[in-house]
Amino acid sequence: MELVNPLGGCCQKSITIKGLTNYAMSYGSRKEVIRNRNSSILAMVPPTCAYALVVEADTFEFSSLDLQQGIHNRDAVPMVLNWVVGNYNTCQEAQSSSSTPSSNITYACRAKNSECHDSTSGPGYLCKCREGYQGNPYILDGCQGIFVAFGVLITIQAVILVVLIRLAKLHVNYFTDIDECERKRELINPCQLSKMHQQSSKCLLHLSRWIQRKWQEKRNWLQHQYLQLILAFGICISILVLLGVRFRICWASKKRKLVQLKMEFLKQNGGILSRQLLSGERALEMIKIFSAEELKKATNSYNEGVVLGKGGNRRVYKGLLRGKKVVAIKKSKSITPMLSKLLGCCLETEVPILVYEFITKGTLSSHLHSSSIRLSWQIRLKIAKEVAAALAYLHSETSIPIIHRDVKSANVLLDDNFTAKISDFGASKLTPIGQTQITTLVQGTYGYFDPEYFCSGILTEKSDVYGYGVVLAELVTGKEALFWNSSGTRINLAFYFVSSVKEVRLVEILDDQVARR
Repeated sequence: MELVNPLGGCCQKSITIKGLTNYAMSYGSRKEVIRNRNSSILAMVPPTCAYALVVEADTFEFSSLDLQQGIHNRDAVPMVLNWVVGNYNTCQEAQSSSSTPSSNITYACRAKNSECHDSTSGPGYLCKCREGYQGNPYILDGCQGIFVAFGVLITIQAVILVVLIRLAKLHVNYFTDIDECERKRELINPCQLSKMHQQSSKCLLHLSRWIQRKWQEKRNWLQHQYLQLILAFGICISILVLLGVRFRICWASKKRKLVQLKMEFLKQNGGILSRQLLSGERALEMIKIFSAEELKKATNSYNEGVVLGKGGNRRVYKGLLRGKKVVAIKKSKSITPMLSKLLGCCLETEVPILVYEFITKGTLSSHLHSSSIRLSWQIRLKIAKEVAAALAYLHSETSIPIIHRDVKSANVLLDDNFTAKISDFGASKLTPIGQTQITTLVQGTYGYFDPEYFCSGILTEKSDVYGYGVVLAELVTGKEALFWNSSGTRINLAFYFVSSVKEVRLVEILDDQVARR
């Protein structure tokens, strides 16, 4: 409490805003000593003119006149109004409450680009425009982009300038003394639209000139910026056009080289000659030459998920041709002669791609060693006969004998009727006319190798027959060409089968389906 005079004083108290919901003030009587000529009397004096103000402390300046003359000496006092919407603790509560169908409460943040903020001083929430927007977030379309608002502001300023220029031109006839404004310019700013001392002249001529000059400066600045923008835009467009032209040239050059490379491969693989030989209608029904793009699309870009089998120098993919026909597509890693009957081939790649018919039941190996469905003795006997007939055809009935070189159960395919078909001629060799054997690099699968071929490298039809014998052993025993026994030793099936026959233990190693027969 600070007393300024005997009859009054003031009291200042800070208010804690956080968590404040209401604030009440009251006034009481004060004890004062009233002196007169004879005595002094202590009496309760009621406040004659008591009042209270809520003000912002940092900007309010106290004056003694506030006590002497009261509040009447002030037109206004500084005050900061802090307010929030609703009495919810969080924005999430406000949104969920307003979204309830039975609720009559409307969510206050109505603008499209507005966002809700929790109050820091207690319950309630506030709405603000998002970053990059400004305006009133409590009304629809209240938050506008800053650049849009700036453009609108510039437009309004331009309209005001034009109106002022026209008004100035209309008032030129009212000038009483043009020199008067010229003289006054040295003393005061003649462009304030303030009244002059003589005849209330307004110096509108100078106003008009000032507005015209400012407008001209503004227009020159805009023209300068416009030219810079046009120049920058033109440079960017030119760069993009040059990049596009360069990309187009590179793409066309790469495409042209790819076409030339495909033609070279086509010539190298005999594709042109093959097309001439297959020009007859009947031949076209027997075999077809596919393009690289067709086979790529049929195999989904040679996806690993459609791989049917892998070998030392090739992969076989399951493909779907345009007519919904399922085929087997073999892609080799090296060039090998393929003389078996095919559905088609592609000669536009460095290594020709072969298209076989798709065999639905898979390989003989999978049925003997992996499948839960066991083959009956009749089916096994049928498969053995058909594989023998196929090898006999390759060795004896073709114009040039063909040695398969990789006869094994994994290369024997079964169709829906369990008809056996020998596949994978990637390692096949043609036997020259007049010769019964060929010296070549050893190639095949361990467990199916002819021991003589493995040691000498001399290839004959007997090498295929040895592999066929191993397949027969698999058919009757159900074991793989190389298998692990109960003691963890890897056993060669061919040697194991021969030794079991010699020791009269054949019944012990037969498959259950064969033994029951």
